[in-house]
Amino acid sequence: MVRIFRYAGFGKETTFGTPVTSTFFIAPNSISMDAPSGATLKVPSGMARTNRKKKPGYYVPKGGLEYNPDFISLGWFYDWCLSGGYVFTAGSGGSPVLNTHEIYGDNTNVPDSFSLHTGKDVFEHSFTGTVLNGITMNVSNGLATASLDMLAQMDSRGPLKADADITTLVTGSNLSFDEASCTINGTDQSAWVKSFQVAITNNMNTDVGQTIGSRFPRRFRSAGRNITFNIQLLFEDMDMFDLFWGDDEGPHVDGSSLFALKPKFAIGDQYIEYNMPQVEIDSIQTQPSGTDVLLQTISGSAYLAEDVVLKDTSTVDTDILITIVNSQTTMA
Repeated sequence: MVRIFRYAGFGKETTFGTPVTSTFFIAPNSISMDAPSGATLKVPSGMARTNRKKKPGYYVPKGGLEYNPDFISLGWFYDWCLSGGYVFTAGSGGSPVLNTHEIYGDNTNVPDSFSLHTGKDVFEHSFTGTVLNGITMNVSNGLATASLDMLAQMDSRGPLKADADITTLVTGSNLSFDEASCTINGTDQSAWVKSFQVAITNNMNTDVGQTIGSRFPRRFRSAGRNITFNIQLLFEDMDMFDLFWGDDEGPHVDGSSLFALKPKFAIGDQYIEYNMPQVEIDSIQTQPSGTDVLLQTISGSAYLAEDVVLKDTSTVDTDILITIVNSQTTMA
């Protein structure tokens, strides 16, 4: 009898494409990670109106998953996604002991790889040489959601795990709208913000891994990194227009203003903060409809900032610094 049983397990690989067992599991809302389509080379022929022969073509599994995130799993995913700077500071005292993880983007273009094991009711669909092309975090009026965009070297099948096999399921508190805050240009705007989204994209091109002698990708490489945001807020003043215009009267000849953006989730002393020290608003929409409450939607992107200060007072140059305080030991 087939039953509903879906899971996602993750284990960081030491060598790209060498499978490892899962070190932690999450309960996904949806799984789109799957075998590729169109991975066949059709041999052309002028002898008929239809194909006669075929050959195996380039094979790259891709897709993603969505889940309701927590402070523990997000640390792993952001570390793998940025694959750049990571600083661990151990905590002391308290129960549990809370440690600080600082994750930031640099110019490293070799992504961390992991093995992904997904339960799909009938079988376990596993993917090796898996990398994170991007993560999108969303929150509005309910639970926060995180969407992972992934590529993999190869997939395989295995027996579906039983409940008793999922011994390392992440059980931290899921994040929701009432635990979120958003500081824009140094001012806490949480009382006006209806929703926010922060997205990291590595812009990986699957063609990079295609070389002669193999049907499967031999590597993945990150290209230019994009950090973008989208915020919807009640329209009560001209602050966002002033930032978009770069002036309090209208569009300035020097363009829009750069400012700091810091969305955050906090539960007690545990938190995750997204520090984007230099962003600009690329788009601003304020469009009334009837007598409905007037909302404003802004979207924009992050820029490299110099001398971003870490917990130990050292500095880095980056477009994003993600600070997570949780009970997890080092992720290095």
